Amino acid sequence: MIPIFIIGAPRSGTNILRDTITSNKDYITWDCDEINYIWRYGHPFKKDDILNISDLNNKNSNYIKSKFREIIKLNYPRGNFLIEKTCANCLRVNFVSKLFPEGKFIYIKRDPYDCINSIRERWIGDTTRNYLFKKAKYIPKEELLYYAFRYFSQRIRKSLRKSNEMPTWGPRFKDIDNFRKNHSLIETCAKQWKECTQKAEKELKKIDNLNNKVTYITYEEFIIDPQNTVKLIFKNLNIPINFKDFDIRKINQNSIGKGENALTKYEKLAIDNLINE
Repeated sequence: MIPIFIIGAPRSGTNILRDTITSNKDYITWDCDEINYIWRYGHPFKKDDILNISDLNNKNSNYIKSKFREIIKLNYPRGNFLIEKTCANCLRVNFVSKLFPEGKFIYIKRDPYDCINSIRERWIGDTTRNYLFKKAKYIPKEELLYYAFRYFSQRIRKSLRKSNEMPTWGPRFKDIDNFRKNHSLIETCAKQWKECTQKAEKELKKIDNLNNKVTYITYEEFIIDPQNTVKLIFKNLNIPINFKDFDIRKINQNSIGKGENALTKYEKLAIDNLINE
């Protein structure tokens, strides 16, 4: 079974793209949003989500691959392709590619204003118990106590804040905590978007030298014309499909331009200055 990795900054449309693809019985995935705990196996105390090829060893390699085999076995005989979407993989494409050299990649990019505004909404949002439980199932047993402690400490920190902002959310780029202390929330979200997109694009470019390994789309073209965009994705990956087997009923264009309208001119200026520096 060939793994296909959806790569994109948080709030770039990775969820709706994954859900659309896995509405086809030939494509399977996990029953939770992301599996960052699995990818980070052996590195629970690492302060960021960056993993390099040098971080690979027999122990974490075998563990991660075993979890992929488990989800394949659980879904058998359904599926010929395994779809994986963890946004933090933007910060470790080389790590993923080295671990799964047979894998293919779909990169999705969204308008920065819309994406960064949506990231901010998640920083000040909340998560349901059901969502947390689904993700917690994939915490390695030997690392469970650490992640439980981190979760409850973050909840306590959030309860002590005057705002609803989370202590941290989404992919953790290098020195994210120090950056947040010295910058506004919108600047932090812009930095998060910039680090994810730049690092992903740089590392995908190296993989792109191999035929039919990487395809690129934008969130906007997918939302506006999902049928032709999905066809293009799999044509570029050299995977034959029948589009009638995909469900696009959940796709709508309501979020296009939302950030442009929600952000103030000062926030846009802060974003522009940060992502263009």
